[in-house]
Amino acid sequence: MTDDRLILRLMQRGAKRLAERYREDGQGARAEIADIVAEAVRETLENESDQERKSN
Repeated sequence: MTDDRLILRLMQRGAKRLAERYREDGQGARAEIADIVAEAVRETLENESDQERKSN
């Protein structure tokens, strides 16, 4: 795993945790934003994986 992918995985995990905490605190709007960030990072990771497979 490259450093970039590791950073993205950590960002995704952190965004998911933030979303959980915001929900627990009753901050639904912020939780939604954190969910969107986690989803965007997941899509980025998938796209990178697809590109790596195509280049190999």
